[in-house]
Amino acid sequence: MEALVDNDALLKIARYGLLSEFDRVLRKHGYKPPPRCVPLAKHSLGITGALNTKKYPTEGVRSDVRSFVLKCVPLKPSDCDPQVLKILSSVTNIDDGEAVLLAYAHAVPEALVFTGDKRCMIALANESRCASIVEVLRGRIVHFECALEAISNLIGWNHVRSKICADKDADGRLYEAVASNHHDSTARASLGSRIQSLLGDSAGLLHQAFH
Repeated sequence: MEALVDNDALLKIARYGLLSEFDRVLRKHGYKPPPRCVPLAKHSLGITGALNTKKYPTEGVRSDVRSFVLKCVPLKPSDCDPQVLKILSSVTNIDDGEAVLLAYAHAVPEALVFTGDKRCMIALANESRCASIVEVLRGRIVHFECALEAISNLIGWNHVRSKICADKDADGRLYEAVASNHHDSTARASLGSRIQSLLGDSAGLLHQAFH
């Protein structure tokens, strides 16, 4: 099985300091290394040169991303069906990198896409031109919040929650949902509620068994 990791998911998990745990979860679920990433990820993520402090709060976070990306195999548009890629690339709120990951997954049944972009999933689900693509990809996209839930099952929810609460800028809405609840159980239920909401909004694209 292949893991296709989008920049958004990678950055958010890295900001929480959970990339090594994410790698452990991938292996637990049978995803063999190396993962695959978007074309030109090394450049678009800015893993060299001057530090972009809006993207990376510390050099340590960027170092973690660099280590992960350098292990990845970048996908190429030529790896995909050109017609499928053309349709996906024309959909508002699906960026070029996401289009390549989705088009590759469309051609490779054992691949899962990991993304931090809910807008991409909802746009795909609601675009009539993508109806046949959605059928193929149904249940094969893992939002990064599902990955966090899987990581929490591995290392404990309290630890994952503390990471979320320590960086409100990594994902502001997730921070508000988790940090505003005083009890750990309520905070975790809030995460579960967000995942269930996305399941309904994304026409079943969300992979439910990744936990």
